[in-house]
Amino acid sequence: GPVGSRKSSLVKMMAGLLEPSSGEILLNGRPVREADRQSLAAALGYVPQEALLFSGTIRDNVAFGAPGEGKSIEDEAFRAAVAEAQLSGEIASFSDGEATLLGQRGVALSGGQRQRLAIARALARRPSLLLFDDITASLDAANEERLWRALDSRSRDLSCVVVSHRLSTLQYADKVLFLDRGRVAAFGRHEELLLHLRATRTTGASEADIRDVLLHVAVYAGVPAANSALAAAKRIFAETEAAPAPA
Repeated sequence: GPVGSRKSSLVKMMAGLLEPSSGEILLNGRPVREADRQSLAAALGYVPQEALLFSGTIRDNVAFGAPGEGKSIEDEAFRAAVAEAQLSGEIASFSDGEATLLGQRGVALSGGQRQRLAIARALARRPSLLLFDDITASLDAANEERLWRALDSRSRDLSCVVVSHRLSTLQYADKVLFLDRGRVAAFGRHEELLLHLRATRTTGASEADIRDVLLHVAVYAGVPAANSALAAAKRIFAETEAAPAPA
């Protein structure tokens, strides 16, 4: 959805960081507010829009997400997390490797590297649910594609909720939830959203609303299917333009 449609608020409520003003958030059929905080934290991997790192080594920052109180991480778990986050090559290029110090006296990472390090931290706990709040905005297309492929290989035991302004990200999703001013405007696969577009068009929605939905629908099926999705949407526009106005 567009800026201000409360996408981030929804993800924070899923993570238990915000209380809904009405209704409730259910996790496996149970209200999140009733969940044991320690168990919830172990099951969730949350990456906000702004990557939060602390002064310390790269390994320390990744280990902060690992389960347990000691905040240490086994070598195999560390390598798996940074590999899935597409950070292995860059860490190897640093003279001190995983012992590279970050912060004011250490190495300054790029925005994309910081975000991928935050992703590695979330993956280190091997969560069953990942919450990504517009994290792909700092990633280039190649790293994003490799990230989703790595996560897809774990899809049997991992669910992922992603907020994104990058339309190409939608091609990796099973379902799209389209928000508008804090309300659900559409939900489903791209074919289902095309039907929603038809209904929206015939009920007199604004051109801006329809264009937002159209853009999301067009890319949701992936780049190869974008042209056919656009063609279908154009047919809907043509049909509804020719149809008589609703009484």
